[in-house]
Amino acid sequence: MKKIFTKTEFNLTTVYIMILFSFIAAIGFYLSFNIKKNLSVAADAIDFSKQWHSEDSNNITFNPLTIDNEHFNTKSPTIIYKKLDSNVKPGYSLCFRAHNTHITGYIEDKEIFSTTFKKDLFSCNSTGSMWYFYQIKEEDIGKNVELHIKPFYNDSSCSLSNMTITDDYKFILEYMLSQAFPLFSCMFMFAFAIIFTIYGVYLKHYRQDNNTVFLYLGYFSALLAIWSVLETQVLELFIDASQLLQFINNAIIYLLILPGILSISTIFRIKNQRALNILCIFSQISFVIALLLHFTNIADLHISLPLCHGTIGICIASLVLIVIKEKRENKTNLETAASWFKNVQNNIFSNPKTMVVRIVGISLISIAIVTDIIYFYLGHSSANGSYLRFAIICLIVYCAYLSLDYFLQIHSELEHTSFVKQLAYHDGLTGANNRTAFQERIDYLQNNLEENPRIGIVMIDLNGLKFVNDNYGHNEGDQFILSVVDILKKTFTESCELYRIGGDEFAIIIVAPNPEAIFKISSLQLKNNIQNHNNFFRKNYSVSLASGVAFYNRNTSTSHNLQDIIDYADKEMYNDKNAAKKAKVIYNNLNAKTLQGFDRNKNESIYPLNTNEIDE
Repeated sequence: MKKIFTKTEFNLTTVYIMILFSFIAAIGFYLSFNIKKNLSVAADAIDFSKQWHSEDSNNITFNPLTIDNEHFNTKSPTIIYKKLDSNVKPGYSLCFRAHNTHITGYIEDKEIFSTTFKKDLFSCNSTGSMWYFYQIKEEDIGKNVELHIKPFYNDSSCSLSNMTITDDYKFILEYMLSQAFPLFSCMFMFAFAIIFTIYGVYLKHYRQDNNTVFLYLGYFSALLAIWSVLETQVLELFIDASQLLQFINNAIIYLLILPGILSISTIFRIKNQRALNILCIFSQISFVIALLLHFTNIADLHISLPLCHGTIGICIASLVLIVIKEKRENKTNLETAASWFKNVQNNIFSNPKTMVVRIVGISLISIAIVTDIIYFYLGHSSANGSYLRFAIICLIVYCAYLSLDYFLQIHSELEHTSFVKQLAYHDGLTGANNRTAFQERIDYLQNNLEENPRIGIVMIDLNGLKFVNDNYGHNEGDQFILSVVDILKKTFTESCELYRIGGDEFAIIIVAPNPEAIFKISSLQLKNNIQNHNNFFRKNYSVSLASGVAFYNRNTSTSHNLQDIIDYADKEMYNDKNAAKKAKVIYNNLNAKTLQGFDRNKNESIYPLNTNEIDE
């Protein structure tokens, strides 16, 4: 018996490898965003972030990621100094990144660099992230570096970081290497975004599956990947468009809310569509408000981030409440809390893909988002969205597992469908097309006679099957039928289709420009093949066939109904069979040695195939 639903060890191994690979990538991505990097690109590189002092001689140290905001304000620039000691090599560069900070540098009243800010429609009220590289000259050694610093905002996003004196090319290379894990994880998310999108389109348009989770998750993963790339500030090293990149960065945070709601609601099977619609509309209204505030110069997208965070918080709380409410509504016939808890346990262990994922998944994402928002307002910019990215990657890994599992199910279903179709349209014994397939083919040709102007139909009957079954058993009868099918397949090849339409009845459809010629050649070859078969096997019975043929010609046929052609061919087949019976009677009257109409010694069939062309 054929085993229909199978999952091989290879498929399971693939799942395990993919999950392990994704988990390692997620951990590396998470750690890389939370480790404070103090770049030292060479043995003689100098950390230039310490021992700065202000005009009143207060010592100021740049944290590798943020400025100590007690010394800085947005109203007037703060001036700080540091001397270029003799250990600084001429030719090396002062390298650092300024984020949302206006900065001008001097060496003894000579300006060495300055922030350029130009407000336009698609930019916030800051420069975003800008990289600075000043090549130190020999005459600069021993002089003071003077920085005039003015933050654009009163929050932790304003920062100076990675301040190092080293070779600028090595600095860029080292920074790129330090962002290898984040960039790799972004590529990982973007790859899954493409896979999910293609897979979602395939399910929707080719499988007629209304489950849109992969489309939503693909859109969400793509936005998250783009946002994560922007958060690394790598693009600013190569593109002079820091203000536009900052605008896109902040806009994507708003845009993430809608696909996030749709993905989570679909994955966790939230049924309250009305509440989901309200949340989706609410998220879009908040984005529209933020854009209006931005374009009217009331508050740019960065300043309105609390509106975005508030929207996210409301959506998270609402989704949690919806899940809890739906869980209570689904609770039926439960009298006590103990029985309810036992039922939850049973559901978790019996159906982990629904209960565990809904509870753990939405909790994981909620905690990650809330943690990131708290870190943002506490001034820990090093954790910018890292917890959310970690949670989303875990979710993507799980969905990748689900998609692969679903793919394996589809593959099994296709195998099952193919097997059922094989049974529905093919003969179980011979593998030839059956009567159902024959009738559907005739119906198709009948409806498309304009495209098929010449058709030949051959009706064939196997002589002596009952004799073989009665005298040698049905197994031998089956071998008899298989031998005939093998002969017919080898004979009728070009533009011919073989069908077994009954126990000992066969039909051949010839669709070709000249079916008469094909039949004439094939019928002659058939006689030779039957003789060769009988000579080779030399059984107590011989293969013998009766046949009739009729042809349809759009230009000459009086009837355009293919059933009339079939009836005519069938009639000719019975005429051929009756003629063979008469020949048998004559043969018996001559006292020839026969066995139920079969000649054991004679090489050719007593009932020869009628090869005359029969015009309609």
